[in-house]
Amino acid sequence: MGYSQEQPIFSTRAHVFQIDPNTKKNWVPTSKHAVTVSYFYDSTRNVYRIISLDGSKAIINSTITPNMTFTKTSQKFGQWADSRANTVYGLGFSSEHHLSKFAEKFQEFKEAARLAKEKSQEKMELTSTPSQESAGGDLQSPLTPESINGTDDERTPDVTQNSEPRAEPTQNALPFSHRVVKKWPVLFLPLPTLPLLYYFESKSQTYNFIHKYFLKLLLSFLKNLFTKVVQLFIFYLSSITGLP
Repeated sequence: MGYSQEQPIFSTRAHVFQIDPNTKKNWVPTSKHAVTVSYFYDSTRNVYRIISLDGSKAIINSTITPNMTFTKTSQKFGQWADSRANTVYGLGFSSEHHLSKFAEKFQEFKEAARLAKEKSQEKMELTSTPSQESAGGDLQSPLTPESINGTDDERTPDVTQNSEPRAEPTQNALPFSHRVVKKWPVLFLPLPTLPLLYYFESKSQTYNFIHKYFLKLLLSFLKNLFTKVVQLFIFYLSSITGLP
């Protein structure tokens, strides 16, 4: 998107400065004379920018965010920090009136940016769908605002597009062909129950219940069998020894 597709909503003239990146204290002039400094509104992305050109060179391209603050440091000078551009911009105006007007517009568009961001977040929450991998970036001319500073949408980290946690495979999970199904000897099971056993083998939760049921049945059978064997053994001894 070029400048022509954004609408200027307020313009003024000022001397433009940037903070010295080395000392972080001294101001470095980026324009030899007063230049036009404008607020632009991008209706497609619903963002506000401060843009200033010195000839064909963009000396300010700052997207206004809700956490920005414009500070008046003197009667004719004001500044704001842009973390995205990693710099601090300073503007020197010809009068206190021009400075105050610029500061009022900054606060106005900052509030509008905050409301637009909240509305966008609400819309995303209501219409959220599984995100798709984004295609390659659009080609843009070197002098467009996007190529200089970027927008909120362009600077959104990729991680936010795939925020759903990925389900990690559990260590105990095995393919179906590797699962071992324990089968109790069918000799100890009543014949009418055999179809139920084979039917529930593939159903783990139900099989656990059936497994416990047949285990109890087996233990009961063995207990009765043991009792019968003991009784037969005692009867045998009684018959040999003649004891009652």
